[in-house]
Amino acid sequence: MRGHANPGGDAGTGREIMTTLAARLRLLDADVLGIALAGLLGLGLVLVAGFASAEAMHGAAHDQRHATGFPCH
Repeated sequence: MRGHANPGGDAGTGREIMTTLAARLRLLDADVLGIALAGLLGLGLVLVAGFASAEAMHGAAHDQRHATGFPCH
């Protein structure tokens, strides 16, 4: 494999190459899963905010401000 010191002088075994390939594929799977979950969370937030009434959204924000200790009136 290029860029790695190999005292034996060979280019690496097939097993090393397959292990590296498998590690890269696992990393890609984790990236795709993270992107998919972030997309679903964003879509859920947009849909909840879009279909909730203004009073419900105001009430939720108001209660959150009180819960975190911020004065609001």
